[in-house]
Amino acid sequence: MNLSYLLEMTLVWLACYLFYYLWLRNERMPRANRFFLLFSLLAGPLIPLFPTINLFPAADLSETFMAQLEQVTVIGYGAAGEITGTEPGGVNWLFWTWIAGSLFSLFRLFGGWRQLYLLLRRAKNITELEDYRLVSIPSGGSPFSYANLLFWPEDMNPEAMQWQAVFAHERAHIRQGHTYDLLLVDILNVALWWNPLPYLYRRSLRLQHEYLADAAATENQRTNVRDYARLLLQHQLVGWVPRPGHAFYHSHLKNRIIMLTQPKGASWKLLAILPLFIMLLWACNEESGDITGTNMAETEAAMARENAKAEGLGEFDLIDGQKIYKSVDQMPIYGDCSAELATGDLEEAVNCGNTKLLTDIYTNIKYPAAAREAGAEGLVIMTFVVPASGGEIRNIEIVRGTAENNYRKALRAEGKDLTVVGYSKEDIPLQTATEKEAYESLDAAALNTAMNLPQSWTAGMHDGKPVAVRFNLPIKFQLE
Repeated sequence: MNLSYLLEMTLVWLACYLFYYLWLRNERMPRANRFFLLFSLLAGPLIPLFPTINLFPAADLSETFMAQLEQVTVIGYGAAGEITGTEPGGVNWLFWTWIAGSLFSLFRLFGGWRQLYLLLRRAKNITELEDYRLVSIPSGGSPFSYANLLFWPEDMNPEAMQWQAVFAHERAHIRQGHTYDLLLVDILNVALWWNPLPYLYRRSLRLQHEYLADAAATENQRTNVRDYARLLLQHQLVGWVPRPGHAFYHSHLKNRIIMLTQPKGASWKLLAILPLFIMLLWACNEESGDITGTNMAETEAAMARENAKAEGLGEFDLIDGQKIYKSVDQMPIYGDCSAELATGDLEEAVNCGNTKLLTDIYTNIKYPAAAREAGAEGLVIMTFVVPASGGEIRNIEIVRGTAENNYRKALRAEGKDLTVVGYSKEDIPLQTATEKEAYESLDAAALNTAMNLPQSWTAGMHDGKPVAVRFNLPIKFQLE
């Protein structure tokens, strides 16, 4: 779960909650509001996962890129020292703080369930009735419900006229499954205890539940709205209720009475939900056209696949009289994957090689200290050739480094064409020698890692013969 995903999820929740609070909260349409709150809770984690909406496609790089390996992302932490791979040295305090907070939240949740369990153990009587269970609890408490359990004080007769509305209210909570709404939010609160928005959603959902139960209690009962409002005011009991439960004598009495007496809400307001979610989809997934990040690597990988399909297998370039293939019947495989090759499952063998390659890169690559101190980050794309004899790679070059990416980004900011060729490092708009050194150190770190891969390659095969194959390897350096 990376930082950008968490920020986008929080953005979706915040936008939806503000929409509810400013536009829907005071409307008498609790079913629609309940649905919107639940839908928003689910939309928060899902919307950032939707495919990227590319409004400004990157320039055509199809002539540059061949077979694309999976992008490697190297995360730099702090401002000094060298970090290997993607994990900081020493204890990851942020991770363990997150785990500790989640465990504490889970402990609180289990504490509420334990209170319910102890009440069930001490219950005077439990009666099975239709789709719920009536649990008789000691006198002096408040009636409340949880899941299909209706907890009712033994000194309150549910058949008595004055308690019938209260009984109907709690049964509405059970029949409409309000407990499961809160359970969803409680799970989110355990995982994301540091985020205040699920707590606000829980509070608002409980209020909408009360509106729904109040409406159910006055629709089919002999108690009219005025008598029901008087009941709320006259019998505001203060008996203890476990946190997970729904209680008739809940807070927000003023809001509940107002909602009972006002006309139904303007359902046309719900029409604004559609443009809201379209806007959020665009905001979380729009590709800015900056070809220096992850989207660039994904675009290039897609281009490589499409080019291979269009050109067909067996296309090659001649370098010093040697055929260097772009795509072949069996791509080269990194490391010892002989067991997978022996089974004849080429896909499994390729996956084995890719896993070993990524492991070795993450083990050996380091985020240069000079780059972290200067705040330098970017994408390095290297090309290399796996020879027909296998073994070590050759012709390792940087076809696009972080310095060139920085140059192209500056050009785009000036409204110039991205398809610039013939640039030189002297043209790159870096302000200081320190900054220039920082970007060059990123390029050097990537190149050094590729040149020192510890394992050998199995050659690619085409038409039954071993051939030389060119690969591209993108490595993204990113600061956290």
